[in-house]
Amino acid sequence: MMRSMISKKSIHIDDMNASAYYGLGRAYAIKNQWNEAIQNMEETCKHSVALQPLYWTARRFKAQCHMELNDYERASAEYKLFTTRQYGKTDPNYKHLPMAWFNYGKCLFAIGRLDDALEAFDQSLSFQEDPNGGVPKATLLTHRGIARKAAGLPDYIVDLRRASELGSETAARILAETV
Repeated sequence: MMRSMISKKSIHIDDMNASAYYGLGRAYAIKNQWNEAIQNMEETCKHSVALQPLYWTARRFKAQCHMELNDYERASAEYKLFTTRQYGKTDPNYKHLPMAWFNYGKCLFAIGRLDDALEAFDQSLSFQEDPNGGVPKATLLTHRGIARKAAGLPDYIVDLRRASELGSETAARILAETV
C-alpha cells in the first residue's frame, strides 16, 4: 500500500514526524490491523503537542481503534480526554464532537456506566444535526432509548417512538417486543 510505504519512509527520514505516524496508523486501520494502528496513534501523540489539532485527532482515532477491538474501557478513556477538551468552531476536531460524544456513550453503556452513557448521548444530541459528520438523530435516539431502558427509566419509550418515527428499524423492533 502506497500510503504505508510513504509513511514508513517519512518515519525513517524523521522519526519525530507525528504526521507520518498518523498516516501509518490510518493505513494499518484500513487493513484492520487495530493494534498496529493504536501504536502509531500513540507515537503521533508522543511526537505532537496537545495544542495541535493532530494530537486530538490521533486520540479520537485511537479511541475508534479500541472500539473496534471491543476494548471499551480504553476507548472510553480516550473519548473522555477528547470530549472534555474545548475546541473552537474553526478547529478541525470540532465537527467530530457529536460522533465522539455518541461513541463515548456507547463505550460507557458497554462497561455498565449507564448514567454517564445517558449524559454522553445527551451531549451528542445537543449538537445541531450535521449530515456530513453528525450522528443521525434516529440512531442516537435509539441508543439513548436502549440506555434509558437498561437504567430502568420509563421515558425510554419516548426516545424509541421518536427514533421509530424517524425510520429506526431497531427502535421499532424493540417497541414491538415491549408492547
